Amino acid sequence: MSETERTRVNDDGRALLLSQVREMYARVAYSHKVHEKQADLCFQKHRRQQRLLVGLMVISSGTFLASLLGLVTSKEWAALAPPSSRCR
Repeated sequence: MSETERTRVNDDGRALLLSQVREMYARVAYSHKVHEKQADLCFQKHRRQQRLLVGLMVISSGTFLASLLGLVTSKEWAALAPPSSRCR
């Protein structure tokens, strides 16, 4: 094998190796980007759930306090509570 043939084979091997490395890098970069997007979606869902939980806690605690207010004070104040939480 002559020197030019060896150089050409070396260059072909390097080009093949470079293309494989590029392909592997692209796969890793794509996979990383997908995981970032999934994490963003999960975080957004978590934030919505937390807001809903806080809202439901505010409603339920307000209703509970209004029903206690009805037990402690007169029935006029108890009228402020929603119908489902009034004491009978």
